[in-house]
Amino acid sequence: MIGPFQLLERQMLIAPLGVRFWDVATGAYVGDGLRVVAYAGDDRLHSTQASPNRSGTYVLHHASGLREFEMGVGNPPFTELLPARRRFTVEVSDAQRRFLPLKFEADLPYKGLFRWQTSSERTPLDPPPNSPTVPLYSSTLRAAPAGMAVLRAELYEAPSQEINDVRITKPAAWAMLEVRSGGRLLSRGIADERGRLALIFA
Repeated sequence: MIGPFQLLERQMLIAPLGVRFWDVATGAYVGDGLRVVAYAGDDRLHSTQASPNRSGTYVLHHASGLREFEMGVGNPPFTELLPARRRFTVEVSDAQRRFLPLKFEADLPYKGLFRWQTSSERTPLDPPPNSPTVPLYSSTLRAAPAGMAVLRAELYEAPSQEINDVRITKPAAWAMLEVRSGGRLLSRGIADERGRLALIFA
C-alpha cells in the first residue's frame, strides 16, 4: 500500500523572458516550430534557447548572468529580485520556413510577457489590444492557408547609378508593402534580403 503523498521540497524558477508570437497573415498565435535564442550583447557564442510551454509562450531559462534571479532565492517579491537589467538580443527563425527571420532587443529580466513596440495608430492587422505579442511575417516559401490568397512580388530600389549606360538596381531588402482595396487594409508583408515577399490575405 502506498502512503499519502508528502511534499518534501518545492523549487520555483522565474523566467526572465516570456514571448508570444502572432501570425500577421492569419491572426493566429504561433506556438510551435520556432527557434528562439537570446544572448547578452553581441556574445552569440553563449546564446540560450527558449522553449514553448503548454500555452504556446516561448520561455527563456538559464540566460547568461541571470541564474540567481531565476532561482528566486527566498522567494521575495519580483521587484526585490530584480538585478540590473541587461540588454539581450533575441533571434527568431522558423524551421518550417513559414516566416521571415526576426531579431529584436530586450532588457532582461522582463516582467510579464514581452510587449512589442507599436505605433499609436492601430491598424486591422495589429494584434488584439492589450495582447503582448511579437508579429511574424510570411516568407515567400509559405503556402497560402486554406481559404486565403497569396500575392508574390519582387521589389527593387529606384536605380541610383549607371555603369556603361546600364542602370544598376538593388533589391529593396526588408521593405514593407501593404495591399488595400477601397481604402481597406487587406495585407501587409515584409520583403526578404532579396526583395521578395508574399502577401497572404482572405
